Amino acid sequence: MRTLSYRGTVPASTFTEEPALTMKVQEHRSITICALTESTNVKIIIRYVFVDNDGTEEEADIQTVNLTADTLSVVNFNFKLGYIKIAYDDVTSTPDGGAIRIDATTAK
Repeated sequence: MRTLSYRGTVPASTFTEEPALTMKVQEHRSITICALTESTNVKIIIRYVFVDNDGTEEEADIQTVNLTADTLSVVNFNFKLGYIKIAYDDVTSTPDGGAIRIDATTAK
């Protein structure tokens, strides 16, 4: 089992997408992502990353989750995802700011 954690602060203003976690995992059966924020109007974006033979990376959105303030959001993938990136961004309105916490855990 492996867990990566991100801790940050959402501003009380609009902002551009911020990277949170990058996971490159080889031996696992599932991935669980937990996200919690104190702020309103925040989402996480989970992306799969393809790496071409020349090292070029191409990202594809897997899932976007709009977070609810002070409510834990959990996303489970019961299959292998070798290389993923997780970012967060504002939704359509201005966030009111506060902490954001994201944990990603793999299990064998």
